[in-house]
Amino acid sequence: MEQCSASDSVFSDTLRVPPFTYNVEAWYLHLEAVWASTDLPHLQRYQTVVRALPSEIASRLYSVLASLPEADRYTAIKLANLEAFMWFRDACFDAQDSARYDGGRLSALLARLSDLNRVAVFPLSEEMVCHKLTSLLSQSVRPQLVAAPQALSME
Repeated sequence: MEQCSASDSVFSDTLRVPPFTYNVEAWYLHLEAVWASTDLPHLQRYQTVVRALPSEIASRLYSVLASLPEADRYTAIKLANLEAFMWFRDACFDAQDSARYDGGRLSALLARLSDLNRVAVFPLSEEMVCHKLTSLLSQSVRPQLVAAPQALSME
């Protein structure tokens, strides 16, 4: 039976990556906190980040990933991710701020959010769109979602 040394444990903890989230600032903060006590080379940090990205994000950022400078790829990918997601978040917030529930059909608001989502650089899952829809509704309207969730299908 093979024994793990203390250095093996530290190394495996160093490469343990939190699941990717669309809150990129918090994700990088978490990553860098994990890596704070080590001297992990930038290339290894870059490779770890690329492996952690969901495939749909990597494919949308492919042109950026393929053209990163050799010198400091980790910092370059971090800045590219932050810039892309901040632009997306700001655009979504601006667009979603224009989507208000006026007391009419919930499906009309869902359709508006779905349309905004389709043109987004990083579209949200159906669950996230429904979560955003719920956040736009008053407390008194939210029980309607629980009573008839099929009315909010994005199909």
